[in-house]
Formats: sequence, C-alpha cells, structure tokens
Amino acid sequence: MESLQKKSDTGLDENKQWMSQLPEHLWDIPLYNISIPGSHDSMSYCLDKMSPLEPELPILLSVLDKLVPCLARATILRWAKTQVLNVTQQLNAGVRYLDLRIAHRPDDPSPALYFAHGLFTHITVKEAFLEILAWLLTNPTEVVILSCRRVQDFTLEHHLHLIYCIYSVFGSKLCPKHDMPTLRLMWNMGYQVILSYDDTMAQFYDFLWPSVPYWWADTTSVSTLIHYLEERKQEGRPDAFGTFTQHRVPYAVLSRQRWILCGRTEPDRELLVYCYSSIWIHEKHDNT
Repeated sequence: MESLQKKSDTGLDENKQWMSQLPEHLWDIPLYNISIPGSHDSMSYCLDKMSPLEPELPILLSVLDKLVPCLARATILRWAKTQVLNVTQQLNAGVRYLDLRIAHRPDDPSPALYFAHGLFTHITVKEAFLEILAWLLTNPTEVVILSCRRVQDFTLEHHLHLIYCIYSVFGSKLCPKHDMPTLRLMWNMGYQVILSYDDTMAQFYDFLWPSVPYWWADTTSVSTLIHYLEERKQEGRPDAFGTFTQHRVPYAVLSRQRWILCGRTEPDRELLVYCYSSIWIHEKHDNT
C-alpha cells in the first residue's frame, strides 16, 4: 500500500513546476491568455462532518439533517466534498487556481475564518494560507491565483481580519493589480500570488484584485452545459484593459445534487463531462 501511495504521489508531482517549463514565447503574454487548471471548492477535502450546516445549503438537505441527522450528515458530506487531494497535493498536481469559499463558523466565537461548502472545514483560512506559502517557497517559479469568494456578507471585522491575514502571510509575493501579470514580470518581481477578492473592499487595497467572473451552467445536461459555454463565450472579454477580470473561469461541472441524494456519485458521467468540456476548451483555444 505504501509503495502504491509513493507511486501515486510521484505521478502527481510530474506537473509540480509546469509553469517554469513553458516555452519562452509564453513568458510575456498576459496570464489570462494562458489556460490555467483550477479546482472546484478547493478546500472541501477537509470538511468537518460535525460542523454546523452552511446557511446556503439546499433546503431539502437542511430538513433531512433535522429529521435523520445520521443519514443526512453522510449525504451532505458526499454532496459537499468535491476534492480528495489536500491543497499541497493539488498544487503538486498542477492546479494553479484555487476556489476558496470563505466563511465564519457560527460555533467559533473567535474572528477566525474557515472554508465552507455545505459544511465548514476543520482548518482555518490562515492555516491553509501558510500551507500554500510553504509550497510557494519551495517552488519559486510557480504562480497561483487565489479566489476568495463568498465574502460579500462579511462584517467589517471579518473583512479586516481576512485582509490582514492575506497580507501578513503572502506579503511581497502578492502581485499588485496595476501590473499586467505575465510570467516574466512575476518572476522578475518575486510575485507568486494573484489574489481575487469577491467584494468591493478590493478597491481599497492594491494587492486585492477584483472578483473573477464565473461561468456555471447549473445543469445536469452535458448538451445544455456546452450550449451555455458557447453563449457566454459570445459575450467576449470585458472592455477594461489591464485587469485580471479579463480571465474567465468556466465551471465545466454538472450539478450533482440529484445523483448524491440517490446515493450515487456517477463517476463515469463526471468523467464524460470532463472529456466534453476539455474538448470544448481546446477547440476554443485552437480557434483564437
């Protein structure tokens, strides 16, 4: 078993420093013109099964939790957990965009913040940031995009706590938003982090980039998903030059709620969706 684990980790590590291996003609183009792999609900691998439920949870699951908590908790965790690799393993595998849904746990009286998707994580935002920083220090040519989402309902105290945490951990590695990020610029300046902040508070801080737009079809149909991506692509990029909001994040993931409630995760169907969406992205890239 141990040898299989080592073999698996070695396979993941093959993409550990893929940015430094890109051809030189890509070093000077804006990062938003490079296809960057990301993970969906990146921190959901460490959800706490016994945590309070997230308020935005679908009503049906909330009702089940009150009626049959033992069954409901297993169901909610199966629905909410979208990642099995921890954040270091994801980065080693080549992920460079992390979808970070941040929230305050109602059962924690401190100002500490956590991640949430249905449930709350057992590790704090600061702990995760420190793990990411440790990885960046050992991989100085790699750049990550951290998308801090779901912060619109924060109190001022929560905003200030999170922003202080961001700056205290990453400091000079944060790329300011007045620069057009390219790999060469990032390497020359020692920048490794582009921080997207999903709130108007971003306008007051040079190191907080605006929220990155998301394309999410919210459908269980592959054909509807592809049609939705085609329609959104026709809208083109925003007019504002020099902001990373020109980058789009297409969520090529079908809604799984119906399958999870039936007790199935349908891995073959998800793989099919991944293949279809990957082909769509490659086709669009080849035609631009």
